[in-house]
Amino acid sequence: MANKIAVVYQHVKINNQWTFQKAPTMRRRFLSDGACYISWYEGTRK
Repeated sequence: MANKIAVVYQHVKINNQWTFQKAPTMRRRFLSDGACYISWYEGTRK
């Protein structure tokens, strides 16, 4: 079985520009309201 990794990104506004930023690890309470993006890998495949 391949290794599995998931990363959560949140959509935030920095310097008047919207961007995706990596969310804090395992701390859902620090996520801001709004859009999130989940990226995952199984081994080397996205």
